[in-house]
Amino acid sequence: MDELEVQFARDTEVAVPDNAGWRRECLARFPCDQRFEVVPDWICEVLSPSTAKHNRIVKMPMHARYGVAFLWPVDSLARTLETYASANRK
Repeated sequence: MDELEVQFARDTEVAVPDNAGWRRECLARFPCDQRFEVVPDWICEVLSPSTAKHNRIVKMPMHARYGVAFLWPVDSLARTLETYASANRK
């Protein structure tokens, strides 16, 4: 799905991750639109020169605050993949 929105706090704290995934038992039904109100188990953000700072300073702390279990920032230019597991995961 393109441009899926994760509604951490409905219409207040919204993220548009590059990729996200949920365990089946956590997301019983697929939403009718692009709005997901269930916190993803996993998010992957593709870093670019124009998005890296925002992803690291704004989005990463927000994902951790709401309990996203795993975060993978991927930098295709540097050819790196970082993995994070949140201490706040649910």
